[in-house]
Amino acid sequence: MDNANETLFGMENDIALLQFLRSNNSDRFTKLDAFCNLIGRMSGQSKASKGNSQAVVSPLCYGIFTGSISELAQDWHWHRATVRSFLDGLESLGILSRELKGRDYTFKLRTHISLSVPVVTFEVVHEIANFLLQHWNECSLTPEFLAAYFDEYAKIETDTYVYDDHDTDPAKDKAAIVLEAFCHLEFSKVNTIPDDDSVVQMVASTFRGSKQWSWEKWMRALMHLDMGLIGQEYTLDITDKESVKHDAFVSDFSEQDLRLLRELFYQVKKIMQRDTLKNVKEAKDSSSSLSSEETE
Repeated sequence: MDNANETLFGMENDIALLQFLRSNNSDRFTKLDAFCNLIGRMSGQSKASKGNSQAVVSPLCYGIFTGSISELAQDWHWHRATVRSFLDGLESLGILSRELKGRDYTFKLRTHISLSVPVVTFEVVHEIANFLLQHWNECSLTPEFLAAYFDEYAKIETDTYVYDDHDTDPAKDKAAIVLEAFCHLEFSKVNTIPDDDSVVQMVASTFRGSKQWSWEKWMRALMHLDMGLIGQEYTLDITDKESVKHDAFVSDFSEQDLRLLRELFYQVKKIMQRDTLKNVKEAKDSSSSLSSEETE
């Protein structure tokens, strides 16, 4: 049967299956080994070598990484020409895209986005978007998937509240969505973000001009900040380009973008510390009040 132009079935990439099919040879990589290594790099695992049992390829591919042909050839134990041929093949299949920047390439793996909103109303999409953001790590959600909901959320808000008032600033409204999202991050302990004009304007600036941030970029930024909130310290050294390019969330961010994120992180941290002190004080006042009642 001639099925050259007929698709019989489709198959989603299952990382567990790919790991099972990988070879045990610790030297020269097979094509499958090389592909899994690319996924690992894009998931922020720069040392996803076969010999390291701890380097398990992540079930998520957060998007991009930067590297050279020589680096891949050395890690895979291939000739550079073989690496180029392999990448050409992946690119021709639409699996991967690459862009030369200086001596290195920026690689991006194809991702699939699925958005299904049962009832398209402002309240429902708003609730779903923040719920998913609150469980992004637990549920292994991609930035692209989350961005689809937040993009829909912003569109519905714009369509619902027509901007007849010339004093209304759409960029500030989008900034409010981003700042509210901080309260729903998985590792955030922030309950409310005060209406601080300097913070609002900082975020709003990303929705103005010719280099506006997409919702997908903001989702990656929020995930990056959320991971920092675990240890309550901003550990990324923005002057260290090597460490930045291996952070899958922000590897394509400019230095100005990274400075904005760092400043935003410390603003949120101050709010978290303030809220913690407030909760401790309220707990003490409540305890003192109960003690007084018992004494009486």
